[in-house]
Amino acid sequence: GHYGKLAERDLSYIFVPEVVDMEPLAWAPAWPRGFTCPLMQTIKGVVVNSVKVPSEKMLYAQLNYRGGRERIRRQLEPVARRLLGLDFNREKLDHALGRAYRAQENFRNLMFEESIKVMAELRQHKDRVAAVFLGRPYTLFDDFVSKESLRYARERGIVALPQEFLLEYLRGWYDGRIENAALAGAREKFKEEFSLLLADMDNIYSIQMQKMLSTVIWANFLNERSAETGLPLLYVIFQDPFLCGPNAMLRHYLGSLTSYLRLTLDEHTAPAGMITRLEAFKNTCRSRREFTRPRYFSARTRYLNGPEWKKILIPGPSRHANVFAAMFRNYGVDAEVLPQSCDQDLSLARRYVNGSECLPLIQNVQDFLEHLSTDGKIEDQDDVVFFQGWACGPCRYGLYAPTQSLLINRAGYGEGRICSIKLGDTMKKFGIKYIVGVYNGMVAMDLLYKLLHATRPYELKQGESDALFEHWAGRLEEFLQRYRFSMPALLRGRHLRPLEQLLREAAAAFAAVPRRVEKRPIILLGGEFYVRIDDRCNQEIIRKIEAEGGEVSLAPAAELFTYTAYINYQEALAAYETDRNWRNLLNKSAHALMNRVAERDEHRLSAAVLSGSLHERMEPAPAQLRDLSRPYVSEHYGGEPPMAIGRVCTFAREAAVGGAVFVAPFTCMPASVVDSQMGVLREHLNLPMVTIYYDGKDNANRDEFIESLVFQARQRVERIRPPRDNLCRKSSAYRE
Repeated sequence: GHYGKLAERDLSYIFVPEVVDMEPLAWAPAWPRGFTCPLMQTIKGVVVNSVKVPSEKMLYAQLNYRGGRERIRRQLEPVARRLLGLDFNREKLDHALGRAYRAQENFRNLMFEESIKVMAELRQHKDRVAAVFLGRPYTLFDDFVSKESLRYARERGIVALPQEFLLEYLRGWYDGRIENAALAGAREKFKEEFSLLLADMDNIYSIQMQKMLSTVIWANFLNERSAETGLPLLYVIFQDPFLCGPNAMLRHYLGSLTSYLRLTLDEHTAPAGMITRLEAFKNTCRSRREFTRPRYFSARTRYLNGPEWKKILIPGPSRHANVFAAMFRNYGVDAEVLPQSCDQDLSLARRYVNGSECLPLIQNVQDFLEHLSTDGKIEDQDDVVFFQGWACGPCRYGLYAPTQSLLINRAGYGEGRICSIKLGDTMKKFGIKYIVGVYNGMVAMDLLYKLLHATRPYELKQGESDALFEHWAGRLEEFLQRYRFSMPALLRGRHLRPLEQLLREAAAAFAAVPRRVEKRPIILLGGEFYVRIDDRCNQEIIRKIEAEGGEVSLAPAAELFTYTAYINYQEALAAYETDRNWRNLLNKSAHALMNRVAERDEHRLSAAVLSGSLHERMEPAPAQLRDLSRPYVSEHYGGEPPMAIGRVCTFAREAAVGGAVFVAPFTCMPASVVDSQMGVLREHLNLPMVTIYYDGKDNANRDEFIESLVFQARQRVERIRPPRDNLCRKSSAYRE
């Protein structure tokens, strides 16, 4: 909305910064990343394609404040060059940057001074209800977005305090600029308490989550000492924008730390309802005479290198889970695929979730709790853990492991039930050959799925393709249990030969399946990694598309690992360019090797299977995904949007491709990024496409979307014959 207003004015330039991350908090440097909201990280594409800001007026900069002043200088240099033209020089840029940092520091000092005044004034309101408002800066300080909730609170007699003032007071007290006699000697105690909580919540990578949790922890610390400080008890009001994905996870951690009033904000929020809730909140707070903490549930996870577990159970969205289980067993770890729950209502999980989390998280919790509640005594499973991947943003997936651990703990099964699998831990324990084995197994399983989806819609004997897939998936699993190779074989690519042979035999078996001669439109299926491969989460969308007369081209699961390896290399390269030390050089070189091996192995294994029409759907290389998605999603963003959009852009000109479907969990923020580009993508690609959200509940509209899309796809394929690009050659060029 603000950019829309600016676009209407006669301006020379409109500045569109994408603030990716922020400086670490002084009291919590161990919290990683400091990412901003995923929507803010990708705002440029939304502004350009919705507000239609002309490129000549666009001033863009990616800003990574966590990388320090030198990186900010590099990121702002193109803006300065464009503004100054021939008058640009480094001295002018450094001078402007110095003034900017001084202005920022001056503002922070003013906030610090104001925070001292605020805390002094609070002591004069010992008998009043005081509430700290938690929220993101836009929510807190934009009256329209916050629906003037702070004003209404004050009118109801509540002392309303935005979190930033409490945080600035904490910053000053923590670094010794504030000496509070009532808190004398308490600094080490705070550090001790905070470090214990940090160990339970060690992967909070969102800067706003870090700030809100810090505010609550600090408020609790002050509340326990209210008699000494003379401060009133500090209660919590949480401003929660509707469909805010990170907040859905945050609510579980807040609930373990404090009780709070949640105000859900959207364009429909009305003053009457808000005022009623604020009045009730005030009356509830008045009835309390002392501070009490809620029951605390640890979110601590276990790790691969921990000696305290003996068996790992892997949730099974698809046969890809068997790849991990087989490779674990290959390297001496007792591993099994967790049985899938048949409860479509997810009734066990819904007792403990709030319903706004990612659907895959809820599905996992259902599988975990069903196993724990039905498979023997709990004490007999103390050495059994559940597998969950580890990530560090920008989407919510990195919060799965600690949040699921907290939920299982709350359900009564104890802490540390989740094993968070980190790439670094895996490398230390098993070495690079294990990593490559898992990756190649994932690629091979993707190719078996590709063969299945290209055969099943045309089979004459129903069920033959499914049976064939199960057979070859089983053969692959058996092979991976003994898949070992030497480093020279890995470097020269000889380790791929037995896998290539297995895949050639599987392709020949699928080619021999009797099939009807029929022309079907190909529907590209992409979107969120887990939902697209779990038939329970996506409610059998692949079979529904086939039943309507389409053939599905499913985005490969290994794409996530290939693209992540590429983005990791790009980040390592940027770090080395900023600071050319030996550690950064080593990190860059290691990521370059992993990226090269991943792309080489995927290409070789794919070439062993794909032929004829399938050969033209050789999956695009990561660099191609990034380049084709760049007009819609900024290249620094390493999540699902560039993969989903880039893949559709790659295949949209293929004559047989008739449409695209993106699937995602309800409230998925990366999916919102893709969805926001849907209109312009349809226009640019001339391709029917739709985003379908899933929340674990039936909705007839989803089937109607599928029916309509396949119908449009058939019409498009019959009517349009776009030029055919040699996509395989294009992908190969990117790899080279």
